[in-house]
Amino acid sequence: MRKCLILIALAMGVPAYADNIADCEAVMIEEIKEGERTGAVVQTFAPAVDVLASIYDDEDGHMAEIDGKPVKAILCERTDVIPTLRDFPILATGIPLALSTDFDATDSRSVTLYFKDGKFHHVFKGEELDETDQAKLTDAMEVFNLQPHELAAKEKAKNEGSDEVNADEESAEAEAESEADVENETTEETSKEESGETDKEPSEDNAAAE
Repeated sequence: MRKCLILIALAMGVPAYADNIADCEAVMIEEIKEGERTGAVVQTFAPAVDVLASIYDDEDGHMAEIDGKPVKAILCERTDVIPTLRDFPILATGIPLALSTDFDATDSRSVTLYFKDGKFHHVFKGEELDETDQAKLTDAMEVFNLQPHELAAKEKAKNEGSDEVNADEESAEAEAESEADVENETTEETSKEESGETDKEPSEDNAAAE
């Protein structure tokens, strides 16, 4: 029954774009690659209009980069930070969505939504929600996790690929260590032979002389 209600809600009034599309920005994070790799990154922002348009249109896929930089998150300022079904198409891309009443204010309310470990999660910050809004947020998360999407399958495939890469790396490391041990043993034996050292027992003539 609940799934039917979700489908009805989607059919009844979901507009083509997210609320306040003009107040949304895309976040890009790019690693600084000058000289040695330090892990330092630069964060840039750009209007999210084109990204959101590609998400809500009827075409397959969505705009994942801006000027060659991957979009890492969507930030939207709203008077109400409780997400709705209209936000689900954004979440279904796997791009985290952050909603805030004011991103420049440290005490403003914000909700960050993301997919991890097979389900959607949220992080709330700011002034505590009243019971009504908390219930709305809880319900929204339950509804999001009932919607069909491909993120779980993609996450599983990615994790399996990572496991295979890690196994290959461990195997290569073990093989390299084994080769290094053999090389060290060979070098030690050669050094002993060149210096006249051996591991053999003293000969009978040497024993008699002693």
